[in-house]
Amino acid sequence: MARRRGMNSVRVFGLAALSLALCLPLPGETKEKPQFMLPDTKVSQAPGDERVEGSSVASSLATSLHYRFKSCASTLTMDDLRMLIGFEKQREMLGGGDPALLGEISDAMGRKGLLVTSTLHMSPAGNSLNVHVFDKSGKSLGQGTASCNGNCSRFDLTKEVVAQLPDFCHPQWFGSLKYQYREFFDTKHHAETDDGTEDALTDHFYQMDVEVRLTPDGMEDQLKAEIVAKPSGPSKVETRRVASALCGGGDDGGEEKEVKGGYRETFTMSNTMGAPMCEQDACTGTASVVTDPVKGQFSISPRIGPIRYHVHSSWHKETIHCGKNQKENGEDQVEGNWPGSSQISLEGSFAPDQTTITATGGIRQDGKDKQSATVLESWDANLQSRPLIEYLVK
Repeated sequence: MARRRGMNSVRVFGLAALSLALCLPLPGETKEKPQFMLPDTKVSQAPGDERVEGSSVASSLATSLHYRFKSCASTLTMDDLRMLIGFEKQREMLGGGDPALLGEISDAMGRKGLLVTSTLHMSPAGNSLNVHVFDKSGKSLGQGTASCNGNCSRFDLTKEVVAQLPDFCHPQWFGSLKYQYREFFDTKHHAETDDGTEDALTDHFYQMDVEVRLTPDGMEDQLKAEIVAKPSGPSKVETRRVASALCGGGDDGGEEKEVKGGYRETFTMSNTMGAPMCEQDACTGTASVVTDPVKGQFSISPRIGPIRYHVHSSWHKETIHCGKNQKENGEDQVEGNWPGSSQISLEGSFAPDQTTITATGGIRQDGKDKQSATVLESWDANLQSRPLIEYLVK
């Protein structure tokens, strides 16, 4: 800010500008990072003791917060704001209004952040410091308490209290996991019966495409999952029977004769998977993401619960008995239940400063005989991280 002022302003307010620079983050840093907002500490002490200013305790607390969370957040105390506002008032008295500086003050006062309240109890027996962190809705995000016997350093208390707070710089992941379930079932059946033959064909293809949209759930590594499922794929069943039948006779009194192939039946049914039903306990999912930034390792363990869906069936049956043809058609709507995905762990490595995790994995289950299905499950993960505090200040 000093570069935008004339030399006279620098000489008059040089000391104030230096103090301001020591208290506040750089302008560029302030605009990029959320802040811990620190009102003056409430101080209770015995009457007659030398007065301890709450602003001084808040300043010590801000220093401890800065050392622990400087990689993801900055601090702003009431002293910082008082200095900014007082400094600008002095400039206005000398006729030098600076719109850019006014904008910085307004920006600092309205910055997104977490509220940090603190209380210091002082007595001859010792001191105790309580700190509480809240989001803008008033939800408690963490607290800490430290105490000491006799005369002790308030700065030591602030360091101990801040160490008890959650790691607001911890990476929180968001993004999506794409899952695909494919099942193939193809069976042919031929049988000789006493009065003919029977041929059956079951051709089944079933696919479930699921997108799991992930967002941080609280302050843990457990992610909240939103399921978007799309089942598809037809299933077809065909049965053909050819058998002998007694034909003839009738109105003319003729004799019935056994005719080979006098009875024929063809049954065809097609099943189509419909939209999933995501009410109550259906369409649920979880994903645990464990990250070790030091070793550069990560592990993702996703799981999708059961999903209910509709199956639309349409069938056609044609029967020929001694030359007489009869046709039947029908439709039905039934409910199917997909049991959910297998548990899988996607593991890998990434650079400590990398904010994106991509991983793939899959499971294949081959049937032991022609009567069994082949099942393929595949996962594709794409996650990004931001410090926890960036989610909490939204």
